[in-house]
Formats: sequence, C-alpha cells, structure tokens
Amino acid sequence: MMLSRLIDGLMMGCLTINTMVAQVNPETNIIAHMVQAEAGNQCEEGLILVIDTVLNRVDSEYFPDTATEVILAPGQFTVVENGAIQKAQPTDEIYDLIRQELTERTNYDVIYFTAGGYNPSGEPWAQVGDHYFSTIRKELQK
Repeated sequence: MMLSRLIDGLMMGCLTINTMVAQVNPETNIIAHMVQAEAGNQCEEGLILVIDTVLNRVDSEYFPDTATEVILAPGQFTVVENGAIQKAQPTDEIYDLIRQELTERTNYDVIYFTAGGYNPSGEPWAQVGDHYFSTIRKELQK
C-alpha cells in the first residue's frame, strides 16, 4: 500500500515543492527524489555518479528497463525501504544535472554505489564523497 502511494505521488510530481516539477516527466522525477534522498549532501561529482548509476542500470541487460523499476526494485535503494524518498525535495540543481546526464552522460560504467564500502557484487571503481562506486564484474561483461 505504501509503495503504491509512493509511486502515485512521484508520478504525479506531488511529493516535491520544486519549481521545475511541472516541466518534469515521471522518470526524471523519481530519479530526482532518489538522488536527493541518497546523495543530496554530496558534491556535484557524487550527485552525477548517483544519477549515472541509475541510467547505467536502465541501459544494462542485468537490471530493469526503466528508472522507476530500477529504483523501486526490492532491496536496491535504502531510501525506498526507509521512506526517505517520499520526503525528499529535489533541488533545481539535481534536475539540471539529470537533464545534463540524459543529454551527455559523464560515466557509462558505474552500476553500484554504497556508503559503507565497495559493493561485493561489483568491481571497485572510485570513492567520491561518502559513496563507493563500483562497475559490473568483469566476468559479466561481454
């Protein structure tokens, strides 16, 4: 029930007070809420890499095909599980960065990020701010 209200609220853009919400499609809106909740206190590079993680998963054969499905997949993002995504109020900067990455992505390799160390499912790539970013394991790459 809570997940259904979350999806409805994000799709309608009514979980944000952001001035740009009327100009945002539902996929961009859910990415913005996730990024704000997961990385709103990080530097621009960290925000971009979190955005790229979602976009790269959408493009990957190993993950769902939409940002909504990627973000709401069980066990993938803590902010979905703990409800922080519902309270997030994305900034104009985050919406601008999403648009920028949709036009010209900075990183096509990151597929995981965590706050406590590198994800054991991926290959360590870099730490940026509080997040550890990983790429897909080499044995899975084609």
